[in-house]
Amino acid sequence: MNRNSFAPFVLVILSGCVSVKYNYQPQKTEISEPPLNVVVTAYVGDAMLRQGEYTEHDAIYLREDTKVFSVGVGGYTLTRGYYLKKGDNAKSEFYLPAGGEDSGQVIRGGLTDPFEVIRLEKKSGKLCGVSTFN
Repeated sequence: MNRNSFAPFVLVILSGCVSVKYNYQPQKTEISEPPLNVVVTAYVGDAMLRQGEYTEHDAIYLREDTKVFSVGVGGYTLTRGYYLKKGDNAKSEFYLPAGGEDSGQVIRGGLTDPFEVIRLEKKSGKLCGVSTFN
């Protein structure tokens, strides 16, 4: 293959790559109940005080194990559970296993590239596995 025909070949290969964006910021909310300087009544068994913060995070939940494909042989198996949003771009949203008790897991096929992220196509709703090599 000569150099003049190699450059267009590389451009075609690279055009299929996914540009993963890690730009999502979950919503944090602070809790302080009851408000300061307010008289409230509490009964036996009621919570008297709540202090702290919580985070609301966009996620997807897979009800059953799902096979998705990537470049390579075998693809990935996404197990049942939660996957948290990590970013998005104009066409896709990107997710990773949530971690914890109800988290899904990614099982890599024998000859599949190492896993990086799950891509959800906004328009079609298709799930794809993205490898570390795109």
